[in-house]
Amino acid sequence: MLSAYKKCPESFFIGHCQHLRIKGTNIHLHAGASFAKGLEVCRKAFWDEGKSALEAEEIGLKALYTAYGDVVLEQGASGDKSVEGIVRGYESYWLEYPLGQDSTKPHKFANGKHGIEFSFGQGLEINHPETGMPLLYAGRFDMLAEYNGQLWVQDEKTASQLGEQWNRNWDLDSQFTGYTWGAQSYGLPVVGAIIRGVGLLKTKVTHQEAIRFRPAWQIARWHEEMLYTITDMIRDWKRMHFVKSLDKSSCNSFGGCQYRHLCESPTPEKWVDSHYETVVWNPLGAH
Repeated sequence: MLSAYKKCPESFFIGHCQHLRIKGTNIHLHAGASFAKGLEVCRKAFWDEGKSALEAEEIGLKALYTAYGDVVLEQGASGDKSVEGIVRGYESYWLEYPLGQDSTKPHKFANGKHGIEFSFGQGLEINHPETGMPLLYAGRFDMLAEYNGQLWVQDEKTASQLGEQWNRNWDLDSQFTGYTWGAQSYGLPVVGAIIRGVGLLKTKVTHQEAIRFRPAWQIARWHEEMLYTITDMIRDWKRMHFVKSLDKSSCNSFGGCQYRHLCESPTPEKWVDSHYETVVWNPLGAH
């Protein structure tokens, strides 16, 4: 929600206050979620249930197929996020990072379970403008990992292209600063994030890993800026006016904003019923 607001306040309002989503399935989100489900189920089978690596990979593969379903999605100009492409990425991932031999492993808690698919939600110093209850900062990442004797946030990202630009994306990225803060808020001495990219190309699968420390001063700066941003969101809500960015970096990035139809029309309300549906996103209850 914070990312959407910083990109375009109007987009945030339409998507997260009016709960409108363009009809149809987003290929990037659907493919990424299916891939993540396969890894999650595989890891739990191996680390929590004691299955062999081969058994765990087969169990995870079935979960991936189930999550992807029988939808047929229009492919982009680059990359392959069809079910076949996701399966190739899944199989390639375990060749690149073999179970039990990986440089990272999930942290084991006192109850015997491992930190696979770690979710958190923490109250903030700012209250909701209507309920008066503390607003929550919530997040979910793929694994609480042990690496080189330290605790890390670990998350996998499917992509159509990896490389130097992909690597630079995570230098200042607020998502992983927030994840680090969220894990630390539970008393876990997390030092930063490990982001693993899986490039799903039409002819091959590529891999890239980015390791980013998040020192205390960066987390403190992020926290302060985050509260300022939320204050702006509440101000916009109270006056019921959210600025439209109307900028190429917001309107055309990642294939184009899904709300462009509304901004391009003098009568946006006429587009709602035919092009959009109501989807309420609940980061705490969805998983």
